[in-house]
Amino acid sequence: TVTGSFPAFTGSISLPNQSTARYLTVPLSSNFNQNTPFTVEMWVYPSSNSSGYIYGNENISDCFSILYQSGQIKVSKNYSNIISGSASLNNWHHIALSYTGSSTRLFIDGTLAQTYSGSGSIVNDVIYVGGGNGGGLIGYISNVRVLNYALYTASFSLPTQAPISISGTQLLLNLVSGSNYLKDNSPNNYTI
Repeated sequence: TVTGSFPAFTGSISLPNQSTARYLTVPLSSNFNQNTPFTVEMWVYPSSNSSGYIYGNENISDCFSILYQSGQIKVSKNYSNIISGSASLNNWHHIALSYTGSSTRLFIDGTLAQTYSGSGSIVNDVIYVGGGNGGGLIGYISNVRVLNYALYTASFSLPTQAPISISGTQLLLNLVSGSNYLKDNSPNNYTI
């Protein structure tokens, strides 16, 4: 748990989401194939125990999501929770979800919270950050990065700088210098 203020990352973004109407979408792309190894990481600051989506897709049949509910970060597949871990209110937490192709690991603040062994079909669809049709996180999301491989397979030290585009970066949400809007700084340069 990072107590107090958010680590002062130069160029960090903070996506406030105080209602269900605020979220970002990332266009449908084969770069977000959740059936192959990937990592999703970000900082989150939940300010209400209300259930709210943080990241995921919302395909009707084969979907996955990361959500916050009653002090827990939960990962669901096809609307069933598969792994979870504790995350306190009114504190920043680093969340990382890493899929190797056979197991999914949830890390909270650099510590392995839980592992799910198994695979299955997830339909590629539009990615939602901060919400979606099921309601958004009441709180904040910052420094979102998606990679096309499993970066974390064991507990790790928390990042001390804003994420940068490294090999395999598929999405990197950062604040555009001197502005109040977000830009994807990955090689894909998605319109957000």
